[in-house]
Amino acid sequence: MSVVARSVSGMGQVLAAEQGGSPLGADRVGELLSQVMGLLAEAGQVRGWSASDEQVLANVRLGHQAVAVVEGLRLGLVRQLQSRPEAVPGASGGKAAATFLVQALRVSPVQAGRDVATAVAIDPQVGELPLLGAALAAGEISREHADVAVAAVAKLPASAKRQVDDQGRSGLQRLDVFLLRYCRTHAPATIGLLGRELLQLVDPDRATRLDGDSYARRGLSYSVDAFGMTQGRFTLDPVAGAQVISALQAHAVPRPAGTAVDQDGQPVEVPDQRTRRQRLADGLLEIAEKACGSSDPATTSTAARIIVSATVDQVAAAGGADDPAARGAGLARMTVGGYFGGVGSTVDPATLARLACDGVLQRVLLAPSGAVLDLGVRVRLASAAQRKALIARDGGCVMVGCGMPPERCDVHHVRAWAQGGPTDLDNLVLLCGREHTAVHAGVVQIVMRDGVPWIRPELVKFPV
Repeated sequence: MSVVARSVSGMGQVLAAEQGGSPLGADRVGELLSQVMGLLAEAGQVRGWSASDEQVLANVRLGHQAVAVVEGLRLGLVRQLQSRPEAVPGASGGKAAATFLVQALRVSPVQAGRDVATAVAIDPQVGELPLLGAALAAGEISREHADVAVAAVAKLPASAKRQVDDQGRSGLQRLDVFLLRYCRTHAPATIGLLGRELLQLVDPDRATRLDGDSYARRGLSYSVDAFGMTQGRFTLDPVAGAQVISALQAHAVPRPAGTAVDQDGQPVEVPDQRTRRQRLADGLLEIAEKACGSSDPATTSTAARIIVSATVDQVAAAGGADDPAARGAGLARMTVGGYFGGVGSTVDPATLARLACDGVLQRVLLAPSGAVLDLGVRVRLASAAQRKALIARDGGCVMVGCGMPPERCDVHHVRAWAQGGPTDLDNLVLLCGREHTAVHAGVVQIVMRDGVPWIRPELVKFPV
């Protein structure tokens, strides 16, 4: 028997004892686990240069099986810990296992939650999917299969899982058999696409009706990642989903190709190079802008008010001041309408500069001690007469092929106001919200030639 096979066999003993409730002592479990770790370490030192192709293939298969068996064993131990809330001091509300995984083993909160959910669902005694648990323990399916299957079942209505068929089998029992068959023959990604088939299996009539159980599942969540990008996901009932998707698609159609002039004065066709995901994101922004009304704060009371609490050094950094004090000024605090981001939400200098470029900016200047130096509304906007002149000159967003009407455009300073750029017509252009952000991100550069804006796309490559 190979080293890998012996280690799989040892793990199988521990797992069989855990699942069958045999009187295998805790010391014996630890002893077997130590032996398994030693065998795996030994297997890692084996040189494969003398092995045949068949042996290498067999060992890869055994290694894959070993990983599954280890995961089955680990989830069984997590399940034991979950049943002992007193074992982890300070853990609340049945979160003993997740708390230990996060605090002691440095597992991410998301992964810890997934570990506990899968461990409970595949419990051989009272779990929703015991057959899947047994298959994982035997190395017949992968941990990823189990995770995807558990997540798919969790999305189903509770009443559908309890639905009993003519043979006396509950919806969960039928799901367990169905999912195990697919997990043995398909990749995990395929299992995640079986939602409609699963619902049809346990409750054929539900697909054509919306009830309170489904309605209660609606929701939306969002968060801001470490790089300041807002990300989210939503769950809607079929009617609401159709309405939202229809609105997004209407605002995400590809922009018609436009014609620009290059440095040599030659016409150049500029197509819409945005991906579908980017167009949908831009469409969501357009819907939000419409909901807020006109982007001209002088003509509407519904424009979002950006409130930024910043020190003088932070404002200087946003303006591009090349000063050590400005570079070390830290992050300003931001709210939108007093609520966005919650307490302590921060904004980096580049974002602060973008927010300060247009719109109603209420800025609170603080001394290093925190004392208020100035509190008021500082509006960096063109006058009404200047805006009319810009509408006559630009007609709307100046980005090639955009076509956003002027009433939904910002007034952008080509040379930043904080860097001494005047609020004069030959330093102002109309930009829609998304293109305004693109300019501040450096994706597109605007220069003025004889008082007319000239667009020069910059080939900026961002890391994937």
